[in-house]
Amino acid sequence: MNEREENRIQHYDRDHVFHPLSNPREMLDAQALILERGKGIYVYDLNGQEYLDGMAGLWNVNVGYGRTELAAVAEEQMKKLSFAPLFWGRGNRPAAELAEKLSSLLPGELNHFHFTSGGSESNETAFKIARYYWRMKGKPEKSTLIACSRGYHGVSQGALGATGLAHFVEPFGNRPPGYAHIPSPYCYRCPFEMKYPQCGLACAHALQECIRKIGADRVAAFVIEPVEGAGGVIIPPAEYLPIIHRICRENDILLIFDEVITGFGRTGTMFATLRYDFEPDMISMAKGITSGYLPLGAVAVSQSLYRTLAQADRVFFHGFTYSGHPVACAVALRNIAILEEENLPQNAAERGKELEALLQRTFQRHPHVGGIRVQGLIGALEIVEEKESGRSFPPERKMGEKVGAAARSAGLILRPIGDILAFSPPLIINDRQVEQLVERMKTAIHSILGEA
Repeated sequence: MNEREENRIQHYDRDHVFHPLSNPREMLDAQALILERGKGIYVYDLNGQEYLDGMAGLWNVNVGYGRTELAAVAEEQMKKLSFAPLFWGRGNRPAAELAEKLSSLLPGELNHFHFTSGGSESNETAFKIARYYWRMKGKPEKSTLIACSRGYHGVSQGALGATGLAHFVEPFGNRPPGYAHIPSPYCYRCPFEMKYPQCGLACAHALQECIRKIGADRVAAFVIEPVEGAGGVIIPPAEYLPIIHRICRENDILLIFDEVITGFGRTGTMFATLRYDFEPDMISMAKGITSGYLPLGAVAVSQSLYRTLAQADRVFFHGFTYSGHPVACAVALRNIAILEEENLPQNAAERGKELEALLQRTFQRHPHVGGIRVQGLIGALEIVEEKESGRSFPPERKMGEKVGAAARSAGLILRPIGDILAFSPPLIINDRQVEQLVERMKTAIHSILGEA
């Protein structure tokens, strides 16, 4: 692309695009990284500069870029039936087939699906279903939702209530009523200042204490990401979620898994739920369901929960214009077929182990790298001022942002979350590309923090 054309696009972006999760003042002076095309695990800007997309877009391009078969499926479905609502008892073939396919991928009773257009809508839907369920059970006072302090569940008003990260909430006024939070299972920076496993999983038992304070008869559900993504890729100990499940069952509280990020192979299994011998009451999903090729989300609802809702002779007044969009559902079906045909969840598990081992070897002696954690192909490392204690740099130094910018200069896209560097490359990544990712990360870190 010539310089004149590039300047034109940059001008349009600066003057007319309101960028999400960005500083509007800075964007008036900054040049956005405008991407032109993608292939495999790489994306390219207007000048053709290559970047290894270490974030798979926004944790979601699981099958990689440039899948012409997904474009072909979308075209075929658009020609056949471009849109059909699911309201008023209507349906469409791709939505029905996708619901059946999802039911085959999930364990036990998780076999009814309410479709949405993305993660925030999915969580919003799950929360409303939880409250509606208890009203149908004659317990309308059971309306409080409990979540984790570093959990992220979306930015729409209801989902924002469950999101624990204060910087998402405070700029927009008070948190909506009806939500409570417990500390996240963040072992690297334990909120209880304890060490695992001597801690006895205090973070999990904090749920019981929270329920006691509120009253079990007032709590509708507990929602949690099996791996907390935007909160810094917080991976709980293996015993954590089974304890959470037991506490929910003992207190007659619904358990919702937010698998918007972890679903569709990201953690090394098709769903993180499959890593456990129990099942939640609902699972919210989005992102990897279409690998980002079209917007789509869903909420899996258990059979027993759905039957309770069906006992009421009344309309369920909730839904979205694009719920079960036939084109998005058709693309999702083919996307899931690719995940299965190419065994991408297994590839995520295997490449994830290689990635973690290589990160440990590369940075184990670096004085400013700590907290390396990986599950499947989602992970993070923390930039610290002092390794042994885990002491952070002063926030005003913005070390994570600096390393993130250096990574981009080295041809790698990461996501700085404060001084946590998060990564989640496409699930098609191979051995050589894992090495390339770590080498470019090493270049970035050494350029800002020096060598070990």
